[in-house]
Amino acid sequence: MERRTNLADMVFEKMKERIMSGEYEREKLLPTQEELSARFGVSRTVMRDAFHKLSSLGLIEIRQGKGSFVRSANPLFIVSSILSAFRMDASWIQDLMEARYYIEQSIIRLAAVRITDEDLGILGENVEQMETAVAAGNIEAFARIDLDFHQKLAEFSRNKVLQRTLDAIREIMRNFFEGFSKTPGVAPQALEYHREIYRALRARDPESAERKLKEHLGDIIFNLKQNYNIDVLL
Repeated sequence: MERRTNLADMVFEKMKERIMSGEYEREKLLPTQEELSARFGVSRTVMRDAFHKLSSLGLIEIRQGKGSFVRSANPLFIVSSILSAFRMDASWIQDLMEARYYIEQSIIRLAAVRITDEDLGILGENVEQMETAVAAGNIEAFARIDLDFHQKLAEFSRNKVLQRTLDAIREIMRNFFEGFSKTPGVAPQALEYHREIYRALRARDPESAERKLKEHLGDIIFNLKQNYNIDVLL
């Protein structure tokens, strides 16, 4: 029984990845359980268990006599995946956003006065890469570039303590970004905030840079409340 459960979990994870990445497109008919059993090299019982889990989480819809169809990922499922993958609960997300909100304000103010022309060139390329990722609908790439933008800001602050503080929570942030960025509308909105932050940094304007960063993080906090029912009190 334990082996069957483990195999079902393995198949579920692989199917989930393909749905979340868009390899299995929304509203498309999936191959039959028999076909997938052969592809994954597992029994029909294992595949049935994996399908049941996918269905219970709203990732697929099993239509009697028609087959199984891919559904849009529910935002609540996205955040639950982040939490379970990193063995966190909602309080971890709250703590993460509180920490980021205050730490990154210090980072951005220092970066705005210490940033060099070379640094600005690197951030400008980063923003262009974000634009390309959003235009292509590549949310995974966008999330990686987004995280790199914030890590670069810490580097450009020239404050080793702040840089290492952000490094210390990098893995938590990576897991969070990869899931949260898939929330509908989040990536294009985040791109616009990064453009505004970049413009403020280019002007060496600490007040404007900090204000735009706070608006960006405030928008994330608003989305956490609206989509995931997670409150962050600042």
